Amino acid sequence: MRKRFAMLMVTMPLVSTLLAVAACLFAPLSAHADIAPEVRASAEAGDAESQLRLGLALLYGTDGLAMDQDAGITWLKKSAAQGNGDAQFYLGDMSSDQADKFRWFELSAKQGNPLGQFGLAEQLIFITAAMTRYYPDAVEGLDLLQKSAAQDNPQAAYLLGDIYSQNLPSPAIQIAKLDVAKAREWYAKALALGWPEAQDRIDALKGKANSDFEPKDDIETVWSESPTLHELSRQRAEVVKAMREGRSSAQ
Repeated sequence: MRKRFAMLMVTMPLVSTLLAVAACLFAPLSAHADIAPEVRASAEAGDAESQLRLGLALLYGTDGLAMDQDAGITWLKKSAAQGNGDAQFYLGDMSSDQADKFRWFELSAKQGNPLGQFGLAEQLIFITAAMTRYYPDAVEGLDLLQKSAAQDNPQAAYLLGDIYSQNLPSPAIQIAKLDVAKAREWYAKALALGWPEAQDRIDALKGKANSDFEPKDDIETVWSESPTLHELSRQRAEVVKAMREGRSSAQ
């Protein structure tokens, strides 16, 4: 499992305004040996894993192949059509269409794929929960992150650390109550899984407790203290859901 994540170069979500959305870019770190002829033959024969490998090699110009993004996407779609969760994730990640992105992430996540779980969690947390303050989406996003981290996704563990230390870049609202102990645990897991940036976070929390920080507004507290806003938040979340599904909110 760790090999899968070692192949990926990731950037953390950047949120520049209250309505900005997170972006996550994954790409192979380096080329491997030239792709074997039998891999292409296997892909052409319909093997989903071979189609995934060939698609990524063409997409990024690795494994001795010239970059051909159109061909790469074609092979990824062939793999995804057979239920390959990694291929579904990559198609979602590279899509510029929000509805398409969400759809691919959701398909991948439903299969228990850790990359798809992470991608869908970001959509739920940064696009719906933080913007609409609809708490159920935050709960679902946190659950997906924990499932992804449980499958040794270091970025999911790192993001959970940021969530519980209230260190998210979004100025809108934090996703969980401040919990330094939990944050420390998640950062430690991310570091153990090979995410070196977690060390700085661990050092910053050394000897610290919740009382050493001023808690920020979090969605759970706002939700519990403002029941009159539940319906408005739900309506806003429905609008966002309609947009990401590519349909009118009036439908």
